[in-house]
Amino acid sequence: PRVVASLSPWSLLRGSLQQLLIDRPVLDVRRDAQGQIWIAGLPLKTADDDTTASDWFFSQPEFIIQGGQVQWRDEARHGNSPLALSLDDVRVIVRNDWHRHDLQIDATPPKEFGQRLSLRGQFTQTPLRRSGDWQDWSGQAYLDLPYVDLANLRQWVSMDKNLSLEQGRGQVRLWSDVQKGLPQGLWADVGLDAVKLRLGADLAPLGLLRIKGIVGAQWRDQELEFIGQNLRFDTDEGEHWPGGDWRGWRRGR
Repeated sequence: PRVVASLSPWSLLRGSLQQLLIDRPVLDVRRDAQGQIWIAGLPLKTADDDTTASDWFFSQPEFIIQGGQVQWRDEARHGNSPLALSLDDVRVIVRNDWHRHDLQIDATPPKEFGQRLSLRGQFTQTPLRRSGDWQDWSGQAYLDLPYVDLANLRQWVSMDKNLSLEQGRGQVRLWSDVQKGLPQGLWADVGLDAVKLRLGADLAPLGLLRIKGIVGAQWRDQELEFIGQNLRFDTDEGEHWPGGDWRGWRRGR
């Protein structure tokens, strides 16, 4: 219902807006069976396509969405029974300053999925490169899920086959270091009940009554490293692990 574009003398000199605010939009996003993503009926361009729009967007000082709603439909994961999800009260803030990009997204999912989630990203890029060249971005991405049901989350997120939380309810904080547009690893600070944890593609899931601590994986070349920090858990068989740190490696693809 409302779009506000703000200007300043400095923004006019650099040929941009000072701020673009969009109030209470409703946005349809769809991934078709071939994996192509459509936003408001328009195909999302790839890195090989014309980047004029993304370069313009990521050169604007500030972009804000408030009170938005996103309708997401995924036709690639379940064939004839596509997944549909509605995110409400969506708030987006994107700030760009020369070679720095700060992103913030907050949204409320359906009750069966969990509580309000928050996504953050802080990235830098090589000066004088195109603003929309995300393949040159380095920094960290962070996702906070105050309460989530992982059984529902797995419908939407593909997890690593060697290390994955397949089931559980509680709090999850995820973060990943990014170098030149590629994640270097994934970390999870968890406090979960009724958990099934898989530590290897060839291993059966481990059943836990509860688990608390940090688990993660980082990869380089042909090596995958698993890490646990201050990890405490109780198994379904009544065994108690009071806490500890561990590391493991898997070589080869």
